Amino acid sequence: MHNHLQGKTALVTGGSRGIGRAIAERLARDGALVAVHYGNNRGAADEVIAGIESAGGKAFAVQADVRSVSAIAAMFETLDKAFTERTGSNGIDILVNNAGVGAGMGPIEKMTEEVFDNLFDTNVKGLFFTSQQAMPRLRDGGFVVNVSSLSTRGANPMLAAYAGSKIPGNSFTLSLAAALAPRKIAVNAVLPGLVLTDLSGELQKNKEVLDAVVSQVAFGRAGLPVDVANAVAMLVSPDCTWITGQLIEVTGGARL
Repeated sequence: MHNHLQGKTALVTGGSRGIGRAIAERLARDGALVAVHYGNNRGAADEVIAGIESAGGKAFAVQADVRSVSAIAAMFETLDKAFTERTGSNGIDILVNNAGVGAGMGPIEKMTEEVFDNLFDTNVKGLFFTSQQAMPRLRDGGFVVNVSSLSTRGANPMLAAYAGSKIPGNSFTLSLAAALAPRKIAVNAVLPGLVLTDLSGELQKNKEVLDAVVSQVAFGRAGLPVDVANAVAMLVSPDCTWITGQLIEVTGGARL
């Protein structure tokens, strides 16, 4: 374990699986007390926490449907109590906005209103209002990392709605960075390329498409959740207090 985050607190939304899980595990390994947010799978969150604790780290679970502003507010009330019980303060040092849905892969003509609304409610509204609630609780000199997507750079007709729901987060990263700059809170986004998680499951089933995507990656492989977690860990480390308002591709050199 590294210990440079010892005494720090972190909230990772969507922390029970995939990229979020890897981020939660890494921040705990670096010494932070991690609140692992989950949407509806308590069992998955408990599994992440058990793994963190067995490795000597500290974590607890918190639930919210991030599509609902009142649910987000209720989650932060729960977090206030949980962090205060454990640390004596409700202050948050690190916020990782990772909660998101990746549904909706397919042609524009087949997109439904239900899938579209779920994408935007989760990926845009959830990100915005989670950040809004976190702002007064974030400690000066803290960090925010938003998990965006390489799909926001360039065209992909099969991901039109998904990419469209991730683009606002790029803009919001810049706005939030400016808003929090007086408090020396660094705000950045990571833009992963293809990462092997359950969200990319549909794509992984199609070997031809998968091979085509990987062929555009300079390092010649798909990403793993740990690759993104490493980038986030770097951005919330004491070495990165002079980097803010950046959109950083974490892709193994996609489309070089």
